[in-house]
Amino acid sequence: LENQAPVEGHSHGSGFEDCSAEVGEFKSSPAEDSHTLEAGTWKFYRFEVTENDNQLVLDLNNVSPSHQGSPELYLKHGVPPGSQSYRDYDLKTRVEWSPTSRKTNELILENGDGVFRLGPWFAGVRAEGSSAANYTLSFHRYLCPMDCGGHGVCQEGLQTVEGGPPRKAHMCHCDQGFFSPPNKGDCSAESKPLVYGETRQDEMKKAEYVFFLLPYVTEEMAKRDVEMEVLVQYSFASQDNSFWESVYMEPPMLLLRKGGDEVYPSLGDGGADFQMELSKPNHA
Repeated sequence: LENQAPVEGHSHGSGFEDCSAEVGEFKSSPAEDSHTLEAGTWKFYRFEVTENDNQLVLDLNNVSPSHQGSPELYLKHGVPPGSQSYRDYDLKTRVEWSPTSRKTNELILENGDGVFRLGPWFAGVRAEGSSAANYTLSFHRYLCPMDCGGHGVCQEGLQTVEGGPPRKAHMCHCDQGFFSPPNKGDCSAESKPLVYGETRQDEMKKAEYVFFLLPYVTEEMAKRDVEMEVLVQYSFASQDNSFWESVYMEPPMLLLRKGGDEVYPSLGDGGADFQMELSKPNHA
């Protein structure tokens, strides 16, 4: 843009209206960039999606002091997002107001997801709100989803896509004790064994599952009508909650399902044999 006149019709603050737009490039993987944006301004990054790509992941980490800045990540095929209108994008991160949400927001392009297209793509980071935003943006290409999370082996095989013939794809074969949640295929779920009489503590993030493997019930135990009792107690990570934070802090759900190996409970029809919303914090 150095030798071009300002382009009419571009949204204010994108930088394309006065040729001040910053456009970096992700040529290799992994790649990372840290930057500070003034309120209402953008920085853009170009990358190429080829026929050899299976999954591309961009992570935006908000490192603004005192959480004042609010950077958001947008993706657009062919042209920079927000160049015509700040609503002009194919994908964007979702604003999370919950105090338990992560500061990292993630966007994924995956072959077969309906958004994935070959050719040039642009990522745009915009400082929302009235404060400057500090951020770190990372970029990864993976043959298998999330590189199997370090808990499996990436192998080539045939994948059946609904409504189409089988196609060659790279898939994760998970290590023992790990499996892939629905629509992820990344070996990110672990079945943590529970032992009678012992207590386990864990931390769970918003909208995520934590899985535990209950002790095996033998046929002899079933004949004697043995009762298994599961006691669950929880507390929120943030104890100093504002009104809006308390509104968005929903209690967790307890789900039980009979099975084993990769049979696990989930919300939805048929996903659990038993489910219950947990009572108040610090109550079993």
